[in-house]
Amino acid sequence: MMGLLAIAERELRKFFHAPLLLFVALLGPLVQLLLMGHAFGGRIVHCPVGLVDLDHGSQAVRLRTALQSVATNGGALRLVEVGDETSARRAVASGRLKAAVIIPARFTARSLKGGGPVLGLVVDNTDAFVSGALGQTMQDVVAALNAPAFPPRLGSQVTLESVEVFPYVRYIQFLLPGILALAIFLSVMFGGGMLYNEDRIRGVHEGFLVTPIRSLDLVGGMVLAGTVKATICGLLVALLGSAMAGLPILQHPVACAWLAVLVVTAGFAFNALMFLLMGRIHDPMTPKVLAGLLNTLLFFPSGAIYPLEAFPGWLRAMAAVNPMTYAVHGFRALLLRHVGAAEVGGDILVLALIGTVALAVTARTFRRTL
Repeated sequence: MMGLLAIAERELRKFFHAPLLLFVALLGPLVQLLLMGHAFGGRIVHCPVGLVDLDHGSQAVRLRTALQSVATNGGALRLVEVGDETSARRAVASGRLKAAVIIPARFTARSLKGGGPVLGLVVDNTDAFVSGALGQTMQDVVAALNAPAFPPRLGSQVTLESVEVFPYVRYIQFLLPGILALAIFLSVMFGGGMLYNEDRIRGVHEGFLVTPIRSLDLVGGMVLAGTVKATICGLLVALLGSAMAGLPILQHPVACAWLAVLVVTAGFAFNALMFLLMGRIHDPMTPKVLAGLLNTLLFFPSGAIYPLEAFPGWLRAMAAVNPMTYAVHGFRALLLRHVGAAEVGGDILVLALIGTVALAVTARTFRRTL
């Protein structure tokens, strides 16, 4: 073990003598959390919606009042008066308005006579998120207008009452587990894989290869040092990211303890896989090219920014063999649900198994020749 610990100590000394590397490894994921967490997944506000009233009757006034209430209370839309339907369609087509509500002539008369009045909605569907949100808002408004003023004494309709188990989860909170997994991966890539490649280019490993150090000592020492680096970065990002996202993780000591275990296990698995890959690469430019590709192949199919249930079959199969998927799943369970070992034990076991197999294969295939 002396050789393994000596290699690990050398790698850690290099890491702590370059504080800029630790700063960059922390800054990048936290900036992504801050920008992506607030830019994606939020609720639409002050969306310009045109209103064309060709009726001006009592039912049109009810609809106008309901829309103004939505604009005032929720702030989802901002009503803009438009004189005619043609102008409204042109405004939506040009992008000045996101949608336009058309109240046709004789809307009130048909409503009072029970003739099935039709309300028009012209939507700019180039933005699926905004158009879907506006469509749902209008469905809610229409449902409220269709509700009877006096409900029947004997209810005959089925009603649904939804109960949310957890408080409202903002997107920045949903994104934090993925950013935490990304921070561990980046610390492994730049604080382990890149440094390993630089040492080999400079001939440092040639000095190791003429000593009695075994392949397992050399690889194990680098993986151990990389795991320590990844753990430091991961725990710092978990604490700072939780504070930025408003998650009281420190109030749940059991979840904090298992979070630390999962950070260590994920760092070990990522490091073992990284050295398994880097041990067979000899072109100095290849790791730099692979950094972006590996980031894409691991981060996006892991469920970090979008749920796995929305993936097609081939992408779900890709996520099933992606180690970052299990890290994201475990981090999300701990940070958002504050669970214990029973819920994240499977993720920890899979990551530990991946790291152990990768370390054994790396030590077996590591080249001892100059």
